[in-house]
Amino acid sequence: MPGTTATKKNSGTLLERGFKSWCENTSATIRKKLELEAYDPLTWQQVADYLGVEVRKLDGLANLGQESINYLSSPEGDEWSAVTVASPDKIIIVANPQHSVGRCSNSIMHELAHVLLEHSGSRVFVTEDGFALRDYNDKQEEEADWLAGSLLLPRTALQHLHYRHVPKETILEDYCVSSNLYEYRIRMTAINRQFRR
Repeated sequence: MPGTTATKKNSGTLLERGFKSWCENTSATIRKKLELEAYDPLTWQQVADYLGVEVRKLDGLANLGQESINYLSSPEGDEWSAVTVASPDKIIIVANPQHSVGRCSNSIMHELAHVLLEHSGSRVFVTEDGFALRDYNDKQEEEADWLAGSLLLPRTALQHLHYRHVPKETILEDYCVSSNLYEYRIRMTAINRQFRR
């Protein structure tokens, strides 16, 4: 599925037909390779290890000055969630340490989804005035969002959990996800409609 082209659909999505199913299948395949059940929680750490991607804390980055660390860890530096840095021999993901556990989990899984999808990295441009600007690929971001959600909360797991009446708070804790992601996945996978019948 990586590498396909998309056009804007009437629904407002850039996702190719079949992409959502591919994501669910990819989530199931990774769980199987890690000897997990299709409905078991899958953490970003397990996926990072599976892909050979290193995840570092902000203060563990070499050559990043304390002033930069302080800013990026402060409320003023809150506009970033996670970033992937790739070299020919290593991929490193750094997440914002000030975000909640659930948001960090989703942000890191989003970056790992870019790796799984073999997306090309963004480029950063510095203007003459010293402002840093980044290019943005809407299609790649939408694909990574959907795959990250499928990895963290696949439809199979949501069905399993709702059939067993597992409380939302337990799901958020066990699957290490935010309430926003949980509600989004319930809505977008139509689990809410399925179990209303």
